[in-house]
Amino acid sequence: MNLLLHNIASFLILLVPIFLITGPLLSDLAIVLIDLIFLFYIFKNKEFNFINNFYFKLLILFNIYISTRSIFTDEIFFSLKSSLTYFRFTILIFAIYYFLSKNEKLIKYFSKVFLLVIILVCLDALFQYIVGFNILGFTNDNADKINGLFGDEGILGSYLIRFFPLFVSIFIFNFDLKKNKYFFLISLILVSLIIFLSGSRSSFFLLIFFILFIFLFLTEIRKELIIVLFLSIISF
Repeated sequence: MNLLLHNIASFLILLVPIFLITGPLLSDLAIVLIDLIFLFYIFKNKEFNFINNFYFKLLILFNIYISTRSIFTDEIFFSLKSSLTYFRFTILIFAIYYFLSKNEKLIKYFSKVFLLVIILVCLDALFQYIVGFNILGFTNDNADKINGLFGDEGILGSYLIRFFPLFVSIFIFNFDLKKNKYFFLISLILVSLIIFLSGSRSSFFLLIFFILFIFLFLTEIRKELIIVLFLSIISF
């Protein structure tokens, strides 16, 4: 039973990036299940060290603060519905850390699945931009804004930019940048291009900020990043 629950949680973690494409139903359901399984293990095995730390307490206090603030708004129930549900994200952070620490192979599987999903999302969006429809048949009615697999929801740029730091982190910690720097740069250019084509100005502005941040720390590919950053600024 314990092993089954652990495998279910690990499998759901792998699927979260995919579920987010389909909409909030499956992704929220997966997050809640991961949280519940995590809490079950914590209390069953008395592994409270995973939540008895400064960061967990700080985030919980932040959730309590925004929930309390919601009580004093005009739309109390609407505001509380939004703020109270943030607790699941706080728990999710430590749940993922817990299951990663219990299974060393999970991070490798997640890295491969995640990179594959991001690249497929970008290639599908590029295909839609070129021919006018994507692999699911969603048409591109607005030439200045593509949505790819997200259909009528204009969140392609938002989806990619929020996963962009994780995208870069996976490359840094799981691959040799010197050996794979061209693949990394091509992937970086592809993601940057799709964020630009998505028509989300805020996402593209954040992209330039993140590339500048990467430029400061990844000294081994700094020359190549100058080209990417230059093209991004010119495009913007």
